[in-house]
Amino acid sequence: FREQSGRFSENLREDVRGLLGLYKASQLACEGETVLEEAMAFYSEHLRARISRMDQRMSREVQRTLQVPLHRRIHRVENQVGREPS
Repeated sequence: FREQSGRFSENLREDVRGLLGLYKASQLACEGETVLEEAMAFYSEHLRARISRMDQRMSREVQRTLQVPLHRRIHRVENQVGREPS
């Protein structure tokens, strides 16, 4: 996903699904993993810039992903699964 210069490939910005997947993957970075931290910033910037040109469904998915980090969503699912039925 990087060019020989070390910069992230600008060709990626045309592939919204690819950007979204890579953004989600970058959220799994551990502290100090600078490549993934840089990737998150790159993908976030390009996803935000494209939201107005996406169809409504994709726009909602991207906005949700940018607003709620993956690790917070996983925690919520675990909490729901462990509950007793009302």
